[in-house]
Amino acid sequence: MVKLQRTAAFLLTIISYAAATLDLPGNYSASSRPNEDGVADVVNVSIELLSIRGVSETKSEMTVDITMHTSWVDARLLEQVTRDTFFVGHIPSIWIPSVQIANSESGSHASNKALLLGKDGLVKFSQKLTTQISCPISLAKYPFDRQACRLQLNSFGYTSVHMVLVWHGTINGDIPTYHPEFSFSYAEQTSENIKTGDGEYSNLFLEVAVSRCPLRVIFRAMLPSILLLAFSYYVTFCHCNFIMINKAAPSANGHHVEETMVAQRVIECTTPDAERSLIIAAINGLIFIVIIFVAQMNFIDSPKSSAVSGLDVWLSFITAIVFVVLWHSVQLYFTQSNKKSSDKINPNDSCYVNKTTNMLKIGIPVVFVIFFVVYCGVYLS
Repeated sequence: MVKLQRTAAFLLTIISYAAATLDLPGNYSASSRPNEDGVADVVNVSIELLSIRGVSETKSEMTVDITMHTSWVDARLLEQVTRDTFFVGHIPSIWIPSVQIANSESGSHASNKALLLGKDGLVKFSQKLTTQISCPISLAKYPFDRQACRLQLNSFGYTSVHMVLVWHGTINGDIPTYHPEFSFSYAEQTSENIKTGDGEYSNLFLEVAVSRCPLRVIFRAMLPSILLLAFSYYVTFCHCNFIMINKAAPSANGHHVEETMVAQRVIECTTPDAERSLIIAAINGLIFIVIIFVAQMNFIDSPKSSAVSGLDVWLSFITAIVFVVLWHSVQLYFTQSNKKSSDKINPNDSCYVNKTTNMLKIGIPVVFVIFFVVYCGVYLS
């Protein structure tokens, strides 16, 4: 195995040396395109998306590793080699189209370059690049968001009259993503000619989309908030006890039907007294504080954005519902406390509290279900 690796390294060295000493025609100019006096040169471009290193919400960019393959025909290089020759490391001084990533934030770092020269004049140039693509990041649906960034390729200095870029082949489908919160969603290739003040330029676009995995946020914030709301609703509105009552039931005794008393367990829901109302109010107050704490911790940990995210909407709704339950439990406590003094009894207040209790007991589940359906339709669509 070691001997095989040494042999391969030796052959690559020989090929690199051959590339550096390639004999070119005397009238060959690396600064002139192949069809300098003719039609536009057609450059075929294909992108091999190797990996997605990460997505930065603060910098609005996506870091990707790609291998860009370009191919074209240079008739001036006909019969310069007797067979297809592969060059790596030392690239011969021939014309290579200046295909650039137009929306790269900090430039593109090329780690490897290779060139294949055919005897029929076909030239294939490949280079591995690591680049940061600038793109708009939208967090309006966080944590159910999908981020799509477009890699824009065009030629520096050549308009579509002189050079045309054409997609060659399709993008690969299984892309590893090294960001713990994102997974690869899709990649789409498009092309467009863009007019500028200097002329019309051929542009290729590769849209790369990643989807955020919301499970971490669901288990950390959304599911606990649902459980806290359910507990607050239970301690406030579910005051039911099992009691034993006697009911008359007919029984057959020979030819006569007699009624006997049978004890049955039934559920009776009662209004809590002042002491129990105070405990309910204290529990709801504690739940309200915990909900606020969860919201603040997730605000600190979540990506910063000027838009209101889906998580903000969820936690704000839960906080509002818990506050309504807290307000009602405090009102219930003061009403029950006033009943202890005969001179402070106010039938209107008692009736109002009972009506409010019945309305909230039915209204909160209904409002929550409606909100949940609308929320899923907006943020999961």
